[in-house]
Amino acid sequence: MANGLSSLRPIIRCRRLRSAKLPLLSGFALVSMTVAIAALGLPSPAPASVAACGRKTGGPAVIASTSVAAKLKGGRSVVARGVTLCGDLDLAGARVKGLFECRGCTLSGRLLAAEAVFESTVDLSGTRVAELIDMQGARFERPAVFDAGPDNSPATFEGRVDFSLATFQELAAFSRAVSAAFARDAVFTQTEFDDHTAFDGATFANNGIFIGADFTSVSFDDVRAAGSLDLTGVSAVSASFTDTVADSVSLRDATFSRSGIVLYRVGIRDIDLAVDDVAYVKGEPSATLKLIEQSAKNRGDLAVANDAYFEERVLASDRHGPLVHGLDAFFYRWAAGYLVRPWNPLLALLTVALVVAAIRMVWRGLRRATPNAAGAKPSWTQRAGQHMVLGGHAMLDTAGTVLPGRADVADSDSLRLLHRVERFAYRALIVCALIALANSNPSLRQVLDSMR
Repeated sequence: MANGLSSLRPIIRCRRLRSAKLPLLSGFALVSMTVAIAALGLPSPAPASVAACGRKTGGPAVIASTSVAAKLKGGRSVVARGVTLCGDLDLAGARVKGLFECRGCTLSGRLLAAEAVFESTVDLSGTRVAELIDMQGARFERPAVFDAGPDNSPATFEGRVDFSLATFQELAAFSRAVSAAFARDAVFTQTEFDDHTAFDGATFANNGIFIGADFTSVSFDDVRAAGSLDLTGVSAVSASFTDTVADSVSLRDATFSRSGIVLYRVGIRDIDLAVDDVAYVKGEPSATLKLIEQSAKNRGDLAVANDAYFEERVLASDRHGPLVHGLDAFFYRWAAGYLVRPWNPLLALLTVALVVAAIRMVWRGLRRATPNAAGAKPSWTQRAGQHMVLGGHAMLDTAGTVLPGRADVADSDSLRLLHRVERFAYRALIVCALIALANSNPSLRQVLDSMR
């Protein structure tokens, strides 16, 4: 048996050597075939990744994003229509001198251009970017256009868009970018726009964040935002919101020129705008005040809601004639505080009480003034004591006028009517103060609203 195995070993060893040589021969054969094909000028079979980038397979041309980035970084221009850029387009930190125009294109990866400088126009109108757009700190020295494409197709950004700290030295156009142009959050925090900026017709599927941005002029006409448009702390000469629809818009601490805000036919559920800033709204501000009032009520901020209502009533009063305007200003505004400022009726009550007490004190002092037995005038201490006594009686009588069921204390029948008017005024002011206090308290406000 051992001799038989020994006789087979050379044969087995020979077969093993042949088997080991087969892959090697196959590799040599594959290389030889490739060289022969190349020598004949025939197209060589390419890996799947190469086939996906750089081939035209019956549809739009597919170009590797790396080749586009290399051209742009090398100072050359790229002008394309309807092509697909495969992979990430990385221009981070680059100085792009040439024109970058890719209209109606598709970028399958990310657009990375943080801290990049674009010396020529960037036109990505109608382009679809499938993933993140990172333009943090980028500078656009010529117009940046993200408008509708050649066939009116929208510029669509399916990933997060971040232009934080970017600078647009000329026109920045994101207008006519409909059909969920910004599918996720679009961030323009502390972005500087040195020329007109247009987001007209843009759609924000989530939030548009413009906190601290610096605009020259900006328009959000026909914008649709499912989330919020946060313009907290922005600075702009003018801002237009015409036919704008958004869940919420924040303009808190924003700075505008006078009549620099246009709010017309808006559909905004919640707007955060200071009542004092309504002076910057162009046109009729009453609708804006009503919107602020309703938004503040929805948030439970009764202080802002009451301030907006007060200013709205002031504007309404200004539209009346002189007589009605004067009565409204004195009684309803100053005395009653439009039933939303409790301090107004309380201060009016105190003022009226002091005036009536002073009149009552002087009247009684004149009636009771008699010289002393020697015929000499009383000393200043005596006069001061008499005034204090008269003043005390007058204040007590005035305070007692408010109490129910108290008999008239008028000195004669001719003064009873005035006394009753005085009593009515005190009680009316107290009622106004209580109603205004209730309107300033959330729980009591609900009770009042349920009674209306």
